[in-house]
Amino acid sequence: MNTLCLMVITIALFATVVQSACPPDNVIEYVTVSEDNYDRNFSKISEDGKRPLGFAKSRWYYNRPDKKNPCIKISGATDRRVEIMVEAELNARLCYKTQTSSTFCFFGQQWRCIPSRGDDVYIEFFCDDQCEEHDVRFWYRIVLGVTPAEDPEDHWCEGRNQDEFPANLLRLPDGFKVPTETTTPFNLASAPTASYNLLALLSFLTFLCYKRR
Repeated sequence: MNTLCLMVITIALFATVVQSACPPDNVIEYVTVSEDNYDRNFSKISEDGKRPLGFAKSRWYYNRPDKKNPCIKISGATDRRVEIMVEAELNARLCYKTQTSSTFCFFGQQWRCIPSRGDDVYIEFFCDDQCEEHDVRFWYRIVLGVTPAEDPEDHWCEGRNQDEFPANLLRLPDGFKVPTETTTPFNLASAPTASYNLLALLSFLTFLCYKRR
């Protein structure tokens, strides 16, 4: 009986945590893009319909009670690692948490690879009192790791590319030439010689003027 009560309480607490992180009317089902189909062209976050490197985009609204925190759900995570990558526009500060993890706050870009702790993973994005007083637009990507049978030593996270963010796709235009010529700096060593020559010339001119008198 005690075991049954404990199980009921645990399930109730878990459901409460999940609901507090992602209210039913504010859950966005994450749509995964196969890594073989990643768009490797640079995209501005203001462009619609773009998924650079499989990233989706969202916005956290500052001081807008009518706008709830973005909350993302991904399913099928049982016994898998979950890679979470986030890139905030203009290196802004942003925070996020899952229903079972601590809060992670960062500036600019963030990479994490955490245990799933269940089949459904909910990720809530928000800001704390250290954030700037403006909206934050951001890219995010969620990738589920392989099964324990495929990765018995749990090394999947170590093999992931932790620096693959949308901003890294920005490249210089084709044909752009980086300047290679440098301006010859002023040679301080020649300054005394130049001054001496000028002084000698002035002395000579003064002598000629004096001689004509």
